[in-house]
Amino acid sequence: MGSGQRPAAIADGSAIGIKAMHPIARRMSEAALCSLQRILPEEAEELSEKAIPVLRKVYAHVPSEVLDQFLRESLTPEAIRSQMSDGMVFCHIISGFQRAGFLSYAKERDCMHLSKLYLFEEYRGKGLGRRAFEYVEHEAHVQGCRRMRLEVNDHNERAMRFYEGLGFVMGKRMNLRRFEMTKELESWPIDP
Repeated sequence: MGSGQRPAAIADGSAIGIKAMHPIARRMSEAALCSLQRILPEEAEELSEKAIPVLRKVYAHVPSEVLDQFLRESLTPEAIRSQMSDGMVFCHIISGFQRAGFLSYAKERDCMHLSKLYLFEEYRGKGLGRRAFEYVEHEAHVQGCRRMRLEVNDHNERAMRFYEGLGFVMGKRMNLRRFEMTKELESWPIDP
């Protein structure tokens, strides 16, 4: 078996009683079971219903009129479908067989823009965000991107630390509440 491959029994969790495992091993297994499922335009209503409460909680410190405008512009079903038609890819983050969160990304010239990466509260701290990010980083390489970028709320220190741990550096302030973070991508070696 090559590096990076997992036995089939571990990949689908069938050979392991995950709930009976040591907490650290359980977190590692849950992260290993992470996958992404592309969201289709006809699923925009369902995504909106799940996503808006998550963002309301994450951004509770933001004035309600500002947050409401952001949510109308980015996470109503119409806004989601509009972003999809402009090339934004939305995915469910799957842990085991459960939806654990969602993300979205789009290629912008030679840059991959990670627009959203949110986990539902009970799935945070288990390595799923890192695994989901690794998928988007892989897509950036496949699509020939030289860097990645994202925006982070200036009060979301946990997210800033998470992205810094993935190699992002703090960049310019985008507006009163958000900073841009960027990551330069190394070239992949070419196989002989």
